[in-house]
Amino acid sequence: MTSFEFVFGLISIVTSLAATHLIGGLIAYVRHRARFSLRHALWSWTAFALVIANWASFWADRTVDWEPVAVLRWLALMISLYAFSALTVPEIERGDKVDLVAFHESDGKRYITAHVLFAVIVIAGFAINVTTFADWLGDASFALVGLALTVAALVVRPVLLQQAIALALAAFGTFFMLTRLSILAG
Repeated sequence: MTSFEFVFGLISIVTSLAATHLIGGLIAYVRHRARFSLRHALWSWTAFALVIANWASFWADRTVDWEPVAVLRWLALMISLYAFSALTVPEIERGDKVDLVAFHESDGKRYITAHVLFAVIVIAGFAINVTTFADWLGDASFALVGLALTVAALVVRPVLLQQAIALALAAFGTFFMLTRLSILAG
Protein backbone atom coordinates (compact mmCIF):
# COMPACT_ATOMS: atom_id res chain seq x y z
CA MET A 1 0.00 0.00 0.00
CA THR A 2 1.40 3.39 -0.98
CA SER A 3 1.39 6.36 1.37
CA PHE A 4 -1.16 8.01 -0.92
CA GLU A 5 -3.53 5.04 -0.65
CA PHE A 6 -3.21 5.07 3.12
CA VAL A 7 -3.84 8.82 3.43
CA PHE A 8 -6.57 8.72 0.75
CA GLY A 9 -8.36 6.03 2.77
CA LEU A 10 -8.31 8.22 5.87
CA ILE A 11 -9.50 11.30 3.94
CA SER A 12 -12.21 9.21 2.26
CA ILE A 13 -13.57 8.17 5.64
CA VAL A 14 -13.98 11.79 6.72
CA THR A 15 -15.46 12.64 3.31
CA SER A 16 -17.93 9.77 3.59
CA LEU A 17 -19.00 10.86 7.06
CA ALA A 18 -19.65 14.42 5.85
CA ALA A 19 -21.57 13.29 2.75
CA THR A 20 -23.58 10.79 4.80
CA HIS A 21 -24.50 13.50 7.28
CA LEU A 22 -25.75 15.79 4.51
CA ILE A 23 -27.65 13.05 2.67
CA GLY A 24 -29.16 11.77 5.92
CA GLY A 25 -30.30 15.31 6.70
CA LEU A 26 -31.99 15.58 3.31
CA ILE A 27 -33.83 12.31 3.91
CA ALA A 28 -34.93 13.53 7.35
CA TYR A 29 -36.27 16.76 5.80
CA VAL A 30 -38.41 14.74 3.42
CA ARG A 31 -39.60 12.38 6.16
CA HIS A 32 -40.51 15.24 8.49
CA ARG A 33 -41.93 17.47 5.74
CA ALA A 34 -39.52 20.23 6.64
CA ARG A 35 -40.35 23.84 5.87
CA PHE A 36 -38.04 24.73 2.99
CA SER A 37 -35.41 27.47 3.21
CA LEU A 38 -33.60 28.56 0.07
CA ARG A 39 -30.69 29.99 2.06
CA HIS A 40 -30.29 26.77 4.03
CA ALA A 41 -30.56 24.66 0.86
CA LEU A 42 -27.85 26.71 -0.84
CA TRP A 43 -25.50 26.43 2.14
CA SER A 44 -26.17 22.69 2.36
CA TRP A 45 -25.45 22.27 -1.35
CA THR A 46 -22.27 24.31 -0.95
CA ALA A 47 -21.15 21.98 1.83
CA PHE A 48 -21.86 18.91 -0.31
CA ALA A 49 -20.14 20.33 -3.40
CA LEU A 50 -17.05 21.33 -1.41
CA VAL A 51 -16.80 17.95 0.29
CA ILE A 52 -16.88 16.14 -3.05
CA ALA A 53 -14.61 18.70 -4.75
CA ASN A 54 -11.94 18.54 -2.08
CA TRP A 55 -12.05 14.75 -1.98
CA ALA A 56 -11.58 14.70 -5.77
CA SER A 57 -8.82 17.32 -5.67
CA PHE A 58 -6.87 15.00 -3.39
CA TRP A 59 -6.20 12.86 -6.48
CA ALA A 60 -3.81 15.49 -7.84
CA ASP A 61 -1.48 14.72 -4.91
CA ARG A 62 -1.24 10.98 -5.62
CA THR A 63 2.46 11.23 -6.49
CA VAL A 64 3.43 13.44 -3.56
CA ASP A 65 5.69 12.19 -0.78
CA TRP A 66 3.40 12.48 2.20
CA GLU A 67 5.08 14.47 4.92
CA PRO A 68 3.30 14.57 8.31
CA VAL A 69 2.48 18.28 7.88
CA ALA A 70 0.76 17.60 4.54
CA VAL A 71 -1.30 14.78 6.07
CA LEU A 72 -2.32 16.99 8.98
CA ARG A 73 -3.19 19.87 6.63
CA TRP A 74 -5.47 17.67 4.50
CA LEU A 75 -7.00 16.12 7.58
CA ALA A 76 -7.69 19.56 9.11
CA LEU A 77 -9.22 20.68 5.83
CA MET A 78 -11.54 17.69 5.61
CA ILE A 79 -12.46 17.84 9.31
CA SER A 80 -13.41 21.50 8.89
CA LEU A 81 -15.59 20.48 5.93
CA TYR A 82 -17.16 17.76 8.07
CA ALA A 83 -17.93 20.35 10.75
CA PHE A 84 -19.42 22.70 8.15
CA SER A 85 -21.53 19.85 6.78
CA ALA A 86 -22.66 18.59 10.19
CA LEU A 87 -23.62 22.05 11.38
CA THR A 88 -25.89 22.58 8.36
CA VAL A 89 -28.06 19.65 9.46
CA PRO A 90 -30.32 20.25 12.46
CA GLU A 91 -30.66 17.57 15.10
CA ILE A 92 -34.07 16.03 14.53
CA GLU A 93 -35.95 13.84 16.99
CA ARG A 94 -38.78 11.56 15.93
CA GLY A 95 -41.96 13.60 15.68
CA ASP A 96 -40.16 16.98 15.53
CA LYS A 97 -41.52 19.64 13.23
CA VAL A 98 -38.59 20.78 11.08
CA ASP A 99 -38.48 24.42 10.05
CA LEU A 100 -35.35 25.08 8.01
CA VAL A 101 -36.12 28.81 7.79
CA ALA A 102 -36.06 29.03 11.59
CA PHE A 103 -33.02 26.75 11.74
CA HIS A 104 -31.08 29.02 9.39
CA GLU A 105 -32.05 32.04 11.47
CA SER A 106 -30.96 30.40 14.74
CA ASP A 107 -27.96 28.34 13.60
CA GLY A 108 -26.89 29.84 10.27
CA LYS A 109 -24.06 31.83 11.82
CA ARG A 110 -22.60 28.60 13.20
CA TYR A 111 -22.32 26.83 9.89
CA ILE A 112 -21.30 29.98 8.06
CA THR A 113 -18.53 30.47 10.62
CA ALA A 114 -17.46 26.85 10.04
CA HIS A 115 -17.17 27.72 6.35
CA VAL A 116 -14.95 30.67 7.29
CA LEU A 117 -12.67 28.27 9.18
CA PHE A 118 -12.55 25.96 6.16
CA ALA A 119 -11.64 28.88 3.83
CA VAL A 120 -8.90 30.04 6.21
CA ILE A 121 -7.40 26.54 6.29
CA VAL A 122 -7.45 26.39 2.48
CA ILE A 123 -5.80 29.81 2.18
CA ALA A 124 -3.14 28.91 4.74
CA GLY A 125 -2.51 25.63 2.92
CA PHE A 126 -1.81 27.47 -0.31
CA ALA A 127 0.70 29.67 1.54
CA ILE A 128 2.68 26.60 2.57
CA ASN A 129 3.09 25.33 -0.98
CA VAL A 130 4.30 28.47 -2.79
CA THR A 131 7.39 30.65 -2.77
CA THR A 132 6.04 34.04 -3.87
CA PHE A 133 3.09 36.19 -2.90
CA ALA A 134 1.95 36.32 -6.54
CA ASP A 135 1.86 32.51 -6.71
CA TRP A 136 -0.06 32.33 -3.44
CA LEU A 137 -2.52 34.98 -4.62
CA GLY A 138 -3.10 33.11 -7.86
CA ASP A 139 -3.56 29.74 -6.14
CA ALA A 140 -5.70 31.10 -3.31
CA SER A 141 -7.83 33.53 -5.33
CA PHE A 142 -10.85 31.21 -5.46
CA ALA A 143 -10.67 30.61 -1.70
CA LEU A 144 -10.14 34.33 -1.00
CA VAL A 145 -13.31 35.20 -2.94
CA GLY A 146 -15.14 32.46 -1.06
CA LEU A 147 -13.88 33.81 2.26
CA ALA A 148 -14.92 37.36 1.38
CA LEU A 149 -18.40 36.22 0.37
CA THR A 150 -18.75 34.11 3.50
CA VAL A 151 -17.73 36.97 5.78
CA ALA A 152 -20.22 39.17 3.94
CA ALA A 153 -22.89 36.52 4.61
CA LEU A 154 -22.20 36.89 8.32
CA VAL A 155 -22.74 40.65 8.36
CA VAL A 156 -25.44 41.44 5.80
CA ARG A 157 -29.04 41.57 6.96
CA PRO A 158 -31.33 41.72 3.91
CA VAL A 159 -32.57 38.21 3.11
CA LEU A 160 -32.28 38.74 -0.65
CA LEU A 161 -28.63 39.74 -0.29
CA GLN A 162 -27.98 36.71 1.92
CA GLN A 163 -29.62 34.51 -0.72
CA ALA A 164 -27.53 36.09 -3.47
CA ILE A 165 -24.34 35.42 -1.51
CA ALA A 166 -25.39 31.83 -0.79
CA LEU A 167 -26.23 31.36 -4.48
CA ALA A 168 -22.82 32.70 -5.53
CA LEU A 169 -21.06 30.34 -3.10
CA ALA A 170 -23.18 27.41 -4.28
CA ALA A 171 -22.27 28.25 -7.89
CA PHE A 172 -18.56 28.51 -7.00
CA GLY A 173 -18.76 25.21 -5.12
CA THR A 174 -20.52 23.51 -8.02
CA PHE A 175 -17.95 24.80 -10.51
CA PHE A 176 -15.10 23.67 -8.26
CA MET A 177 -16.71 20.25 -7.79
CA LEU A 178 -17.22 19.73 -11.53
CA THR A 179 -13.68 20.81 -12.42
CA ARG A 180 -12.15 18.57 -9.72
CA LEU A 181 -14.29 15.59 -10.74
CA SER A 182 -13.23 16.06 -14.36
CA ILE A 183 -9.63 15.52 -13.28
CA LEU A 184 -10.54 12.02 -12.15
CA ALA A 185 -11.69 11.16 -15.68
CA GLY A 186 -8.34 11.75 -17.29
